Amino acid sequence: MKYLLFIWAFGFIAAVQAQTDSAALIAEDDVMVFVKPPINEETKFGIKIGFGIGTMLGTELANPRPSSILTGGAYYRNRFSKHWSLQPELNISFRGSRFANQPSEYGQIKTYYLDLPILLMRGLNEKNTTNIVGGFQYSRQLNASLYLINSPLPESNAPKLTKQDAAIIIGMQWQTPFVGFQLLAKYGLLNLNNGLLSNLNPPNGGGTIHQAGIELNMLF
Repeated sequence: MKYLLFIWAFGFIAAVQAQTDSAALIAEDDVMVFVKPPINEETKFGIKIGFGIGTMLGTELANPRPSSILTGGAYYRNRFSKHWSLQPELNISFRGSRFANQPSEYGQIKTYYLDLPILLMRGLNEKNTTNIVGGFQYSRQLNASLYLINSPLPESNAPKLTKQDAAIIIGMQWQTPFVGFQLLAKYGLLNLNNGLLSNLNPPNGGGTIHQAGIELNMLF
């Protein structure tokens, strides 16, 4: 969680600084001039912060319910032709799933990931302010924890989930002079079930587990 708090704090400070620099009010002879930042640059470095909802799908886990997603990191965008751009990112994300099970059964799984999405974007207008997005994401699990129903503390043993994951991405991205917005849907392609816990209730049946979620991000 400390990684996410650091990213959110860094993102907030950087965003405020970017807004101040980009939309500076310059006083010259008592005349205030509003400076509008450029848009549709060929290259851009920036940061992103976002939130969303996600869950774990598949045949293994019973009664999945939505859980919150928090994410943040950095991106680089390169417009290599008039309407096409490539945007690799490096993010840390917190995601997982809740479960509507009975007391003494599992109620929540939380996971932390290092994500590397690579997005291909096609601009739909002259200045590429509206873009359709498709891409692929590689993820590496940093940590995972499992909670029983009504338990404030995680189980002492971490759930056995496959450390690597890969996801497909579709969505939209909108650019403004001050901030961009990104709406993405992600679905994990790999089965994450690596045994979970030996004493799990309901017991592990060897089924599939896939991460899925929708994110709304702000890009600065």
